[in-house]
Amino acid sequence: MIDNPEARALVAESLVLGLSKQGNQSIRTEFHLSWAMECIGYSFNLAPRKYFNTIMLSITIYGNWLLNPTSAPGFLQMNLGFYQREILGHFSIAFSRQKDSLKQVEICTEILTIIGEFIRTQKLELETWMCLLKLQLKMTEEVLNNSRILDLLSYKALKTFLQVWLCSNTRDEYLWNTFKDMLYKNFDNLWVVACWTSVVLGLTKRVLNLLYGNIDKPLKIKFYRPKGSYETREVFTPEIDSEQVFYFWYRLLMVFLNENDYEFKPVDSRVLLVKGISKIIFQFLEICDAGNMNTELEVHANLNTSMSYRASLCLQDCFKAYLNYFMGRDRLPIPNITNILGLFRSWLYSITGSESFYTDLERSEAIKTHCHILSRAQGPCSIPDLEQFFIRVLYEMQSKSTKVCSEICMNFINLPKTNLKILEFILKPDGIPLMISDFLNDNLIEITTRRYCYKLLSIFANLSGTYNIKQLSSIITDAFFKHLGEEKDNEGLYLLIWTICSYLACLDNEEEILNALLRGLTGRLGSLDESIGNNFYVLIDCIGMLANLIDKSAVSIEVIKINVKNLISFIPRRGKNAEEIFCRIMLCIVDWVIAFPMVLCDQEIKNYLLKYLQMKKIFDKYTQFNEFLKDYLFNYIGTPECTGKWYKDYSKNKKSALFYSDTGVFSSEETEDYGIFNIKNHVGSFVWKVSQAEEDFQIKTTDITLNLSEKITTSQDYQEKTYTQIDFEDSLAEDFSSFLNIKHLYDKQQSLINDFKEKNIPTPSFCKVITNRKTPQIINQNQHKAKFKIIRKLASELGYLDIQTIKSIFPLNESSNPIFTNIDSETLQPLICFPIIYLPTPETNDITCMSSSVYYSEDFQDFLQSFGSRIFEDEDFPSFCKPHLEKFHSCLYKYHGFFHSVVVSPALCKKNLDFGIEKILEDYKVVVIWNERCNDRFSSKVPNIFHKVDKKTNYTVLLTPIGKKLINVNLEVPDEKQGPLLDNMIVSLKNLTKLLMFSIYNLECSFFTRYKTWKKRVDMIKECMSKDDGEKKDNIVDVLFMEA
Repeated sequence: MIDNPEARALVAESLVLGLSKQGNQSIRTEFHLSWAMECIGYSFNLAPRKYFNTIMLSITIYGNWLLNPTSAPGFLQMNLGFYQREILGHFSIAFSRQKDSLKQVEICTEILTIIGEFIRTQKLELETWMCLLKLQLKMTEEVLNNSRILDLLSYKALKTFLQVWLCSNTRDEYLWNTFKDMLYKNFDNLWVVACWTSVVLGLTKRVLNLLYGNIDKPLKIKFYRPKGSYETREVFTPEIDSEQVFYFWYRLLMVFLNENDYEFKPVDSRVLLVKGISKIIFQFLEICDAGNMNTELEVHANLNTSMSYRASLCLQDCFKAYLNYFMGRDRLPIPNITNILGLFRSWLYSITGSESFYTDLERSEAIKTHCHILSRAQGPCSIPDLEQFFIRVLYEMQSKSTKVCSEICMNFINLPKTNLKILEFILKPDGIPLMISDFLNDNLIEITTRRYCYKLLSIFANLSGTYNIKQLSSIITDAFFKHLGEEKDNEGLYLLIWTICSYLACLDNEEEILNALLRGLTGRLGSLDESIGNNFYVLIDCIGMLANLIDKSAVSIEVIKINVKNLISFIPRRGKNAEEIFCRIMLCIVDWVIAFPMVLCDQEIKNYLLKYLQMKKIFDKYTQFNEFLKDYLFNYIGTPECTGKWYKDYSKNKKSALFYSDTGVFSSEETEDYGIFNIKNHVGSFVWKVSQAEEDFQIKTTDITLNLSEKITTSQDYQEKTYTQIDFEDSLAEDFSSFLNIKHLYDKQQSLINDFKEKNIPTPSFCKVITNRKTPQIINQNQHKAKFKIIRKLASELGYLDIQTIKSIFPLNESSNPIFTNIDSETLQPLICFPIIYLPTPETNDITCMSSSVYYSEDFQDFLQSFGSRIFEDEDFPSFCKPHLEKFHSCLYKYHGFFHSVVVSPALCKKNLDFGIEKILEDYKVVVIWNERCNDRFSSKVPNIFHKVDKKTNYTVLLTPIGKKLINVNLEVPDEKQGPLLDNMIVSLKNLTKLLMFSIYNLECSFFTRYKTWKKRVDMIKECMSKDDGEKKDNIVDVLFMEA
């Protein structure tokens, strides 16, 4: 033995140098091999700076022997495992503490690289694996305890150590405990947490692929940086058995998940751990999202050939669930809330709560993750878990941490639709609403957080009346008042405007709140700069829309007068956008005047209105806009609109004629029993159905009211008294006959609900039914029958047979007939048409959803019937319904104040339709889908037909019942096109229809639409009048009095 260290170093250096030059030829016996390895091993004890080249040569020699055993000495190959363990032991010496840290880092890095390559390319004996694991534990611990090389070598050492650990497939409990203690002991090193997260994240993806995805997809471990954007540094793809994946995933996950003593650990490491575990949980949630979005799920491989028998047994239940789901006997096989919380419940609860020592950043991350679990994983959540969640959220709100409360606002948006318990929790006034109010009152809060507050407020604000929570209404109203006048963010103000709109539309018997908020909206218009953003015009549209959305009986006429005067005061006299603003505000005023005609009793309003209606100089872009306003006002004020000519197959004895004059176009049609008289001019379309009463009928003059739900044909005795609206409750006490009438109406409506597909549904009346004064019944069989006997009498009474008028009324020539027909299809107001598709389950295909089902839920039937009167193709119907009736054979029609709606649905058809969903998407821009979820009330799966919708060409409204007649609304529309119905809003079934109608109107139409519709109609009438072939024509007298 050589005792002198320098002599030893010299011998080792000489041998290493000679061996590197001569190769294995100098090793002729096993003794030579042992002596050489002893010298090489000793070189790792030498000073790194002084003997750096010698050490690197030693590493090269050993590296060649490990990675290419065939090039090693023959004696080494004969006992390969033993010498491999010797080499690895010698490598470990280099990790001992040295003075020159920089050179030691280079040496250790090279050794770790060789070890990493060694485990990937060579097959190791079990004993070698055990030796390597123990040596790696020791080497890694040396690195983590050496502050001189810690920062430079931690990542490489930990990464190699975890790679060795994965490939070893060890089940040794002592080693696992040592491994766990070592990681926990060095928790303050960020690379420990980062590398652990990388490995567990990769294993989690592989486990989820085995359970829910492609089991042939290989395991990939992506090592990330501990800070910044999680940039990938290296990808490790070991080939390990599926059973080992499950075992190592769970054991590694529990290394930090089972530990709770983090109070005195460094905050940076704790934050990194919290974010790392959140990323692991989000892997589960991504599988949930993928399952909810996929149209089809498949089992990608055969269990028997892809994994071991034990692993196959573990996955049998999962694959049975897949098969049952395919056959419609089980739920969608994705991770559920209970299972995810079963793994992470304790960890989540330890971070939040009254006894938590974690920072705001950590608690906010935990709250965010918990919210995502509840909103994205398969429900339902158990009551105990919900209660624990509520307790922690309440505590965090009471602590008033800005960071944590911001996360609550941002992540609670998707929660109400998942569970009614969560919705009820949100509606508690001293919880979420109060927190939102405090947040909005804080001027230092970030704009993004304020927007989320408005979004969360929009979800439940309209429900305060439904649940009759006075304190909640007070908090919401106060927030509206304060921030409507102060909000400067365009997006926040946009959300606030439409939230107030929907809130007012759903108010019942809240006159004080309604009047105050209406004044607040008009007041905000005066302080809003039209040059900044588009909210000025949005607010005008909203105010005009509210005239037909609010409960008219609950608003004060005096408040309406004040609002109208305010609107008049906002009309500009000059400016860049003066014409645009003038037209919009005037149309808004006219909408309110039509809805509340009593405002014209105010002389000031009347004078201003007449003054502005006479203005002409201002109109350059919107020519004749004042004429449009006059026609619009005079046509609709105080009376519902007559919708124009209808289609019907009359008897063969029908006689018809078309006439024109300087003021309009009109037609007459007559059968043996009645006549139809229709006048069309700039004002609109007026229709009379006239029948002649004979002597034996004693008919008195009655108060005629147009009813769009059913025709009234029974006559009533005339009584000379003032007609007033009947109070049915008083009438029941006074007159039993009134009770019978009401009972008849009730029975009729009940039969409608029981079977809304039957044709005994009352049809709307599209004309005024007028019965002529009594006429003696004198029939002369020898007398010739004149044309238009009934119409002739009506035309005479209307003054059209006056001697001056006769000369200016002429029949239309044949070339004008097509134009006249087209006028019938043009309403004076916009028309919105859309289909409603009923889906029993989200998995329903496009063929099934277009068929006529035998079952529709009660809520859906109530919803569908609320869209108006049922019209069939073989009955009376407005002209604009014709193309829809040709496809669906029936439709629903309704008038909404300043637009018409036609709704079609396969649910209204008695037979299956002969076209698919593609045809509907082609013909209609907006599609409404009712997602019933009969197979799973807690399913979050996106309906399969959603994937057929092109978001560039179609807008989609998804309605999902969540219980207690509440509907969740999801919109696939641009944010700037939303209206009273906002995305993620929860709406009661009672208020859903009107909010949906006006939202679709806002989506499809604009201020310009009504003017454009009027202009088109006026031009068509002018064209109809201008067509004249120059031939001499008969006048109206010649036609009406000509003999048959």
